[in-house]
Order: sequence, then C-alpha cells, then structure tokens
Amino acid sequence: MSQPAAGSTLLAELLRHHRWANLVLIDACAEVADTVMDRDVEAAYGVPRATLMHLVSAEEGYVRLLGHTSATEPLDEDAGFPGYAELRARAAASGDALVALASALDPEATWLQPRDDDGTRYTAHPAVPLIQAVNHGAEHREQIKHALSVAGIAPPRIDAWGYAFAADLMRVVD
Repeated sequence: MSQPAAGSTLLAELLRHHRWANLVLIDACAEVADTVMDRDVEAAYGVPRATLMHLVSAEEGYVRLLGHTSATEPLDEDAGFPGYAELRARAAASGDALVALASALDPEATWLQPRDDDGTRYTAHPAVPLIQAVNHGAEHREQIKHALSVAGIAPPRIDAWGYAFAADLMRVVD
C-alpha cells in the first residue's frame, strides 16, 4: 500500500486529491456529447464546458497569486473552449504547482498582499489560496457532476474514497 509522499503535508495530499479529481472529471467530460456539455442546468455556474474552463482558469490564478510562474499565458475564459487536451494539460500543470507549493509551505511564510478585482488590497497567509483552490474546485466539480446526472450520465467517482483506491492509499482486505 502506498503512503502519502514523504515530507508532504495534509494540505498537499488534499491538493493531490484535488488534482486527480479535476483530471478524472475532465477525462469523463471529454467522452460526453457536446449537447450535454453545452446544456445550461439551473443552480450551476453555467454550462458544464464553461464551468470546467472557469475551474481551470481560477486554479491558474491561485498559482500565480502564490508567485508561481508559467510558460503559458493564463487561460482566457472568453476566448472559447480550448479543447479537452489543453484543459487537461493546464489542470495537470496547475495541480502539480499547487501540490508543490503546499508541500513547501512554511507556516511562518510571508503573508501575501493581493489585490481584489475591485482594487481592494488585503493580506492573506499563503495557505488561503490553496484552501480556496480545494473549495472552489469541489464546488464546481459537483455542479458538473449534477449536470451529467441530469442528462442521465453517471458521473465519475471522485470523492476521497475513490481517490484513496486510485492512489493506492486504501485497499479492500479479505
């Protein structure tokens, strides 16, 4: 049985689950008809395809907020759907960056001084964007899973138990 990576924090393991869940959901959505992915479902962010783009775009923003740079330009949610392969590559890269940032997080780290969309400045411990990535991702993954369910499609199992089995952190015993 696997163990969580040496030297990792619980937050880093939580972000490994987050990364895995994003990738599993993107892969599942890639197999779904465009009519389902472009269908507006009440009580959701928007159509599932746009929600996936928003999830990945926001995650890239959290990574940038934490000072991690990327060779690619940020995902532009208004530029049109880039395709599942591109979305998956971006989610993998930002997920890897979040795990690395969480693994290296110093409890005494210098607080960030980000600026909100309206220009408001504030201070925040670097753990805050990491926690927000998990919360934001879970919220939108559930909205997408709901949209799949409404269309009669069984969504993938991306909860902690599913991750634990996939990551070999849990096994059935005889």
